[in-house]
Amino acid sequence: MVSYEKTGSTVEQWTCKPGEDNHLWDVGVGNDVLGSVLGLKLPTGTILRADTKPRKRRKRIRVTV
Repeated sequence: MVSYEKTGSTVEQWTCKPGEDNHLWDVGVGNDVLGSVLGLKLPTGTILRADTKPRKRRKRIRVTV
């Protein structure tokens, strides 16, 4: 954590470890950019389901040996 004396605020600053590549972050950001270019948007407040029928509960069968 880095603390600034002038403003008195504390900021969490993330840095890469020296000598290590941050490939996973780069791939995630690239996917976000590609999705944005293609016009994809996240659904807001709704849950998308393939089926609209209510699911039937399976009947439980008790087996004794």
